[in-house]
Amino acid sequence: MRYPKQLGALGRTKRGKIILTNPKGESFNVHETVAFIWDKANGFRTIKEISDSLIEALQVSEEFQEGERENVILALRSLERKSLLEYRQAK
Repeated sequence: MRYPKQLGALGRTKRGKIILTNPKGESFNVHETVAFIWDKANGFRTIKEISDSLIEALQVSEEFQEGERENVILALRSLERKSLLEYRQAK
């Protein structure tokens, strides 16, 4: 099993926008939902656990939960491409 693990740091601009900075020093403006997903990716939670946390926090109705799970996967892929996330393998 693979566990997403955040890389880099979370911060805010002077205007209050959320930014994530990867270990290379590249910064990206992100939506608060992406920051939530990144924050939950601690290397010990599964993708399902991260999705469940988001669904609970946003109080997503059952009919939209599957779509929200897909959005989490897309966000994780984007974070990985930007070197803001890596995957830890379970032992």
